[in-house]
Amino acid sequence: MRIADTLLTDNDRRKLDLFVFLREMPTSAREYALERRIPYSTALRLYKELRTDVKSLCPDATKRELDELTPLTINDYRRFLYSSSVTGQLIDQGFTHDVPSMADFAKAQHISVITLKRRIAPYISELERHNIWFDGGKLTLSVSEPVTESIQYSFFKTTEISIPQKMTPAELTVLEQIASFYEKSDLLQQDHAVQADRRIIISIWIVRLRNLPNVLNNQDQIGREHALVHPHAELDPISQAVQSTGLWSGTVSQLHHAIKQLDYLVCYMPYQVQYLSAAGHKKFMQQVGIGAPKMPKMLRPIKRGDAIEPKIARIYFRIASIAVFMNIFGVVPFFDGGFIKLENYAPESAQLTALVSEVLPTELLNKLSSRNVAMLVQYAHKHLGMLMMQGWRTTVYMSDEFTPLEHDVMSNWFWGLIDIKPQSAIGPDSVPGSFLIYQHHCDDTEALMTKYHLEGMQWISELPAAVNAGRLCKKLRIDQQSIFSV
Repeated sequence: MRIADTLLTDNDRRKLDLFVFLREMPTSAREYALERRIPYSTALRLYKELRTDVKSLCPDATKRELDELTPLTINDYRRFLYSSSVTGQLIDQGFTHDVPSMADFAKAQHISVITLKRRIAPYISELERHNIWFDGGKLTLSVSEPVTESIQYSFFKTTEISIPQKMTPAELTVLEQIASFYEKSDLLQQDHAVQADRRIIISIWIVRLRNLPNVLNNQDQIGREHALVHPHAELDPISQAVQSTGLWSGTVSQLHHAIKQLDYLVCYMPYQVQYLSAAGHKKFMQQVGIGAPKMPKMLRPIKRGDAIEPKIARIYFRIASIAVFMNIFGVVPFFDGGFIKLENYAPESAQLTALVSEVLPTELLNKLSSRNVAMLVQYAHKHLGMLMMQGWRTTVYMSDEFTPLEHDVMSNWFWGLIDIKPQSAIGPDSVPGSFLIYQHHCDDTEALMTKYHLEGMQWISELPAAVNAGRLCKKLRIDQQSIFSV
């Protein structure tokens, strides 16, 4: 499960499901009631609430636009529900350390404490499943600072709530200076999307500086982080940027420790380690003590060219970074989302266990609990299985014939599973065997597929969108039922 899956109430999920239904196949609340086998009165209530939400977000929309829900995209509405949920607001307020007591927070939300506890229960349960404990009295997390920031990263990346809007001019200045430092690093890949992702991490860290000295006064936390590894030896530019703007109120040694935490978060966290450059990966292997990635035995008989090599390397580095995270902080990181059901493509557990043992140095492996090792095996199972299941196709391109709405619909259906990209993203870096979906076959389409070794699928306009998406699911060998659940 992802943090995003804990943010919405059942009613919010139903409204989102209705919004998706009406946007993909323009029909009526009555048709929705029949399709979902719920009372028409329930569907009508959901539609009225949905229309009210859209009107509050788009006050200048016409009556027809509101009736047809056209002012918002599916993802816009999803993000609105995330950010306006009680759990979402709790995480957001905790980000700036401005969280009142549970009673005061419930009063501000116009709900009872009992209702508040019920609303945030799925979030707390998911945290506890990762060995992360929530202090109900203070409404805070009882974990190391990097773990707190990793959870907030997951939240802000999902909801796309703007962090810079919460920052002071001085903090924004430091953000640009630190971002520039990492953009010049030869240890990291430099891509617009990756840099934008790093800015989320850096922004969270800068805002957290407001109260970080108090957090770091807990010497036990620093003691637990003695094994913290980070790649950049020279971090003085970051220290100077923070000190020159007067953002830091703690000691110099505390600031140095906080900057090491940032360097770890930006470079070596499980969701960032794949964005290291070749030099960065080499340094990571040296610091963690792992060998060069090898082709797993279960994939050797079906290996298809060189396209799989980077994906195998990514799995190796992710396994190692997850193990390092669990060893340092004593908790389990949130595994990336994706609605996967593996049946005929499950590698043998003995092979997976051997793979994990092969990746990790003996010293690190011996420090992990059997539960942690089992989770690493689970991770290897999922991602190696995905390679076997999808034939290494993780990207689907949509031709320029599709409208932004149709692109939005496809992104919604395959949320978190595969990358849906526009035709303009096709280039030398495109992985051979990826799909290009088109509506009309022409010489230009054929030339594009031939040049970049893409497979094509024609989108049949006479068929409903759901049927066409189902055809794509078959080609990708994806369990279709898991895709269409909200």
